[in-house]
Amino acid sequence: MEISFVVLVVLCLLSVPIAFTIGLSALIGLIIVDLPLEIVAQRMFTQIDSFTMLAIPFFILAGNLMDKGGISRTIVDLASQMVGHVKGGLAMVTIVACCLFGCISGSGAAASAAIGMILVPAMVNRGYNKAFAGAITATSGPLGIVIPPSIVMVVYATSANVSVGSMFLAGYLPGILLAASLGIVCYFYAAKHNYPSETKASLRSLLASLRKASFALIMVVLIMGGILGGLFTATEASVVAVVYAFFVGMLQGTETPRRPRRHQSQFLHHCSGHVLRRHDKHPGLGFDF
Repeated sequence: MEISFVVLVVLCLLSVPIAFTIGLSALIGLIIVDLPLEIVAQRMFTQIDSFTMLAIPFFILAGNLMDKGGISRTIVDLASQMVGHVKGGLAMVTIVACCLFGCISGSGAAASAAIGMILVPAMVNRGYNKAFAGAITATSGPLGIVIPPSIVMVVYATSANVSVGSMFLAGYLPGILLAASLGIVCYFYAAKHNYPSETKASLRSLLASLRKASFALIMVVLIMGGILGGLFTATEASVVAVVYAFFVGMLQGTETPRRPRRHQSQFLHHCSGHVLRRHDKHPGLGFDF
C-alpha cells in the first residue's frame, strides 16, 4: 500500500486534479492486493445511489431558476437599502447579498457569480480597489456553504448518516458570525482607505425593497419550515423549491416583463433535455445534471 501513497504524493506534486489523484492511487492499491476492479464501479454507484443526494441537483436548479428570474437583482437592492449607508457600503451590501442568495441557492460559487457580476463593477466604479472588490466577493460567496440550505451539508449528512435538518439548523449561527466578522473587517478597511458609503434609505424605500424580495425570502422559510416542521424531507424540500422558484420567476418578472419568462423556460427545457436523454440511454440511472 506504500506504493499507493507514493503515487498519491507524486500526482499531487504534478498538479493532477485531486479527484483523479485519489482515484488512480486507490486503483493501483486494488491492483496490488489483487481485488476485482468491478468493485470500483460498484462502490461508485452505491455512493451516489441515494435519495438524499437528489437534493443537490434540485437545489442547484432552484438557485439557477431564481437567478434567471432576476431575483439576484432584488436581493442586491434589499441589501443596499439595509446596509448601504454604512462605511464601505457596497462591500457590506456584497456580504449581506451573498448571505441571502446563499440561503436560496445553497452554493457559494453561485452566490459569488450572481452577486459579483452586479457589485464588483459597481465597487470599482465607486473607487474601491479592484483587488479588494474581488476578495470580498470571493470570501462572502462561500457563506452559502455554511448558511442552509447547503449542498455541502447534504453531502456530509449523507456520508456521515446524520440528519440533514439538524445540519441545516446548526449552520445559521456560524454563518451569521462569519458574516458579522467580515462586516467588521470591511468597516475598518473602508474607514482606513476612505471608501464611500451610500445614501441612507428611507423606511418607505426599505419596505418597498423588502416587498420585492419577499418572494425569495419566503422560499427560505418554505424550505426550512417544511424540513424542521416535519412536512417533508430535504430532498422533497428541494423539489418544492424548484417548483416555487419556477413559478415565482414566471410571475414576478423583476428585471423586464418578458426576458425572465424566456430565460426560465429555456433553462428548464435545457435541464429537462438532459434528464430525458439520460433516461432514454440508461433508464435506471436517473438524473444527469
